[in-house]
Amino acid sequence: MSRKKQGRAGGAPLSWASRSGEDEHGLFAALELEDVEQTLRWIPDGTFPFGVGRNPVTLTRGFWLADTPCTQALWEVVTGSNPSKWKEPERPVERVSWDDCQVFLGALNDRLPGLAARLPSEAEWERAAWGEELDGDVSDEDLIDDHAWWVGNSGLTTHPVGEKEPGCWGLHDMAGNVEEWCVDGYQRRFRRGPRVDPVVEYDGGSHIIKGGWWISPRGCGDPTWRNAAGPDYRAESTGFRIARSLDAFD
Repeated sequence: MSRKKQGRAGGAPLSWASRSGEDEHGLFAALELEDVEQTLRWIPDGTFPFGVGRNPVTLTRGFWLADTPCTQALWEVVTGSNPSKWKEPERPVERVSWDDCQVFLGALNDRLPGLAARLPSEAEWERAAWGEELDGDVSDEDLIDDHAWWVGNSGLTTHPVGEKEPGCWGLHDMAGNVEEWCVDGYQRRFRRGPRVDPVVEYDGGSHIIKGGWWISPRGCGDPTWRNAAGPDYRAESTGFRIARSLDAFD
């Protein structure tokens, strides 16, 4: 189902998109390689509670974020390999390190000029997660079941992406299935008080990993859930999703 028409959103061209537009969740744009498609959703700028301390953080610009974790199908089209434990095209790719993700993103950007794909910052990831219907309330087990693959329903394995209900911005699997790499270096404690567009520079230690995974307790619905690991860490718990900055119509 190849789509050759130039994508557009809000009347503005998106040179990297196979299709784009607006629906009940907001703006979307899809990239396509060899009939493998990934949809990105527009996450608006704004102020939100960040981290365990719920300190206010402001993102001054919106950004694009994939509506699901990167699938094995997309990873394989770009890299020619599939390192995942549970091999199925529509499941999230796992056993990929932070360094592996950088190689993938570089190759993807070479294939789609103008895309400028990258990993999200931790603040961007939480901004997107706070927009979810879970909204940090993890007391209702049925609500978690609606949105996440976790230890209570996963069968101790990953599942095809996008099977659970999306949140208000159209994002799937922000809680559970696989945890996801962010660009930031690890910082144990955040500076108190308001912050604007924060990104923690990597200092040679670990990178941030966000979200729950298939063996997480129901607390994986809390957007502040975080982990960290070195850039060469690979595990069947860990994948990622694509982000893109610039303006909505660049």
